[in-house]
Amino acid sequence: MKIGRAVVGVVCYDGLEFGDSGFEVAVVGVIEGQTVAGEGVLGILFEQGSQGVGACTHLSMVTGAGTLKEDMSEELQGRPVRDSISEMSEFALPNDANTLGTLFGGKVMSLVDLAGSLAAVRHARGPVVTASVDYMTFLHPIHIGQLVILRSQVNRVFRTSMEVGVKVFVEDLRSREVKHTSSAYLTFVAIDKAGNKVPITPAIPESDEELRRFEDAGERRRHRLEMKARTTNQA
Repeated sequence: MKIGRAVVGVVCYDGLEFGDSGFEVAVVGVIEGQTVAGEGVLGILFEQGSQGVGACTHLSMVTGAGTLKEDMSEELQGRPVRDSISEMSEFALPNDANTLGTLFGGKVMSLVDLAGSLAAVRHARGPVVTASVDYMTFLHPIHIGQLVILRSQVNRVFRTSMEVGVKVFVEDLRSREVKHTSSAYLTFVAIDKAGNKVPITPAIPESDEELRRFEDAGERRRHRLEMKARTTNQA
């Protein structure tokens, strides 16, 4: 299949190369006003003399004689972090509490997983699964009758996975006092209906705080990969 003479917005990821054996195209933008499927891109790239293009990250352009459109798709540009921000709340009920009248840690963890998945699905706009939880802190107990408030957002996307930060607050509805009681970082992976991993649209940080979270998420991922490598070698 041959469409036009310009390929606009081919998204490539780390380790991806264009070679004789073919390649996987995650997202293809507009070719002279037409949307094309991945199977029609390989021949166009080769026809324009693009064999051997090295691996790249984020966004690359391969253009011919066509006109580059200014209005690129959302998938190519990414989505702002603020679009993933989520909040949920729940009463601390007796069935979820221990003999001391405070919420089980396991109940808090399940709420954190749910709050994290809300932010992840909002960003990915598709199914996600929990891949890991770095750690959790429990700073203050949550008593029966208090309100548990969870706030979450995507910190950074790593191709098919993303880090989501969750903060847990407890509010005493009589005094209106609010305390930060727990924090956690979770990794979610986007999947399709068959359960296969799929690329995720980048998350674009805008504020200074979002930029800080973005950079910190990269360091945490590096640490996770190092720990995974150690565990694999010891097994």
